[in-house]
Amino acid sequence: MSEPNTQRMSNSSQLVAEIASYSDDGSSSIEPPVLEEEDDNEVIENANGDNGDGNDHAAAENRELVPPTEPAQEQRVPSASRVAARLKQAKNGYIKNAHRTNDLLPLQREYGTMKRSLRSLLDAATAYCEATKELGAAQTQFISEFEGLADKSPLQSFVMREHGSLIEVQEQASRYQGYNIAEYQHQILAYIDDWLTAVSKQLDEKLETIPKLRAARYECENKMEKLSNKQRFHPDASFDQELADATQQEMYKAIEEHDEACSKLCYMLEQIVRKGWKDLYPLVNKMMKWELNQLGRENKSYGQFLPETLNKLSLTTIASLEDDLMKKNELEMATNAPGSFYGNVAVVEDYLDYLPQDLPHLFLSDACPYSQMAWIAFLEKERNPYTPTIFQMHYVCNFLKYKDPGYKVLSKLGIVDSTPVLLHKGNVFQESTSLLEYIDACFPESSSAVEPSKGDFGSRVQHEHMNVGHKRLVPSDPIDTFNMNLFLDRYADLPKLYRNVLEHRYQSTTAASSAVGQELLERLEMINADLRKFKGPFLCGYPFSLADIFLIPFVERIQVVLKHYREFEIPTTLTNLHSWYKVVSARSSVRISMADRTKASLHTCAMTSVGRTDYLIEYNEAAAQGDLALAHRLFAEKGSVGGNPYRSQETNVTLGLGEIPMEDDGEETDDREFLA
Repeated sequence: MSEPNTQRMSNSSQLVAEIASYSDDGSSSIEPPVLEEEDDNEVIENANGDNGDGNDHAAAENRELVPPTEPAQEQRVPSASRVAARLKQAKNGYIKNAHRTNDLLPLQREYGTMKRSLRSLLDAATAYCEATKELGAAQTQFISEFEGLADKSPLQSFVMREHGSLIEVQEQASRYQGYNIAEYQHQILAYIDDWLTAVSKQLDEKLETIPKLRAARYECENKMEKLSNKQRFHPDASFDQELADATQQEMYKAIEEHDEACSKLCYMLEQIVRKGWKDLYPLVNKMMKWELNQLGRENKSYGQFLPETLNKLSLTTIASLEDDLMKKNELEMATNAPGSFYGNVAVVEDYLDYLPQDLPHLFLSDACPYSQMAWIAFLEKERNPYTPTIFQMHYVCNFLKYKDPGYKVLSKLGIVDSTPVLLHKGNVFQESTSLLEYIDACFPESSSAVEPSKGDFGSRVQHEHMNVGHKRLVPSDPIDTFNMNLFLDRYADLPKLYRNVLEHRYQSTTAASSAVGQELLERLEMINADLRKFKGPFLCGYPFSLADIFLIPFVERIQVVLKHYREFEIPTTLTNLHSWYKVVSARSSVRISMADRTKASLHTCAMTSVGRTDYLIEYNEAAAQGDLALAHRLFAEKGSVGGNPYRSQETNVTLGLGEIPMEDDGEETDDREFLA
């Protein structure tokens, strides 16, 4: 069988002539699908992105996937250079007064969806081509062997009688293998691959300039705001009006450059998305449909010479292959939408058959505060937290998406961008506080760690600091349990307040004076006041409880992340809170969760920092800068283990880690091996 032709045709008319000649045998009216290119001098009807009826995507999906019965009169397949010229034309055709800054993010998302869908369909088509190639080879081999039986079996008379038909089928199979794989499919798939490459290169160059222009705009706006406030609140006779006018002109220029760049990029994205959904996606679907029709013809002729059982087996194999490819494509598309498979019992139950039933499996991100809670809870149950034995831990890097093995495992359960996740006894557990209660219930208090009476304070101190293993995280005393639940309810909004301060945009870098900063400060003062009410270092006095576990990750991030990005610090006047943080941080379980990154973390996560403080700062950098969407796009396209594409080349260093090998994204991960 001939191999796919790696040499691309430079003459588009020659390619179309080859495609048109594939059905010239006269045996079928089926024509291969045609890729028509719009005229390079076409008039751009609407620079603001009108897609006609606005339903190009839906129309592409609902279009009947039947190849045309008559060849088109004029057919052209553009090369990669013509695609680049089209992009240049789109940029130059932009109307300069149509600022569309707010349209950039939605268009980026639609482009990402289109690109992933088209790439997924290309992968499915390539896999299908390989499968049909193997099937065609098997058919040819069978016919050759069948013909060789003429002199050695009672089939001689049948073979001689049907010899002409056998030769015809064999020629059809050979012709099918020759042009269908090497010429037709490869040329179409290669063209679309070239198109995606050219588009990605152009967009990457443009997208890199937007953050720089945005930063320059913010800098000019802040400079102008300071000058205005100075003249407004502190009038000065020596005020330099010329400097103010120059600063204002500089601000207007920066705003204009930023808006103009965003608008140009929006126009380019519209043209790219329109072509992808309207032309290329239906083209590959048509090619697959035409392929199925051709394969049906071959099977119909080939089936005349096969026993009934073999014929059914081959057709069943084809149907099974089509279903597998379709399911794979649908799963990859669906899991891009968070929660689309959540609650799908069939998917969950089918997958849980592969999970080991002996130990709990905790999937976490060591930079996620909720994952840190579950990690601390498990370590509190260990007799020696430095060598865990009662649970197995798996790191997950949500930034890398499907490049990460742990992320793939969770996506099969319908869980996307969510940690921690606990797999135990055939069940899947999420939700941080409920998960903590489940961990405490599954590993009850050991006999050597029975809690002393309420009044014996000395014994309670000794119990808390000397007994290890299977400690109760929900106090046995009803009053302590009530207080613990009260604190969990009272401080439930602490994560939201922390996030508000981190992601809030300020006129200055000082967050303590802002409204959201004041809300967070008031909550910290409430915690400090509650710590005065009990005799002991923890929220409930003694013992250490789930309320302490809930608070410690966010207090740590306030001390590290907010101090770095927002100059927000816990006031020194909150002495009780500082004492609580010092005592809790010294516990073995908490100290382990706040230590520098482990080798497993370094070989899983895309962040480059090794130290705990630098790691948290790097992990939250995109959120602090308001660039989470950009960060997710960069990680999806360029992210790798130990490589952070969001950071500039000056700061994106591996800190001596070197190149960390990573699993090939094209191969499917064996999930059972990952869980072993």
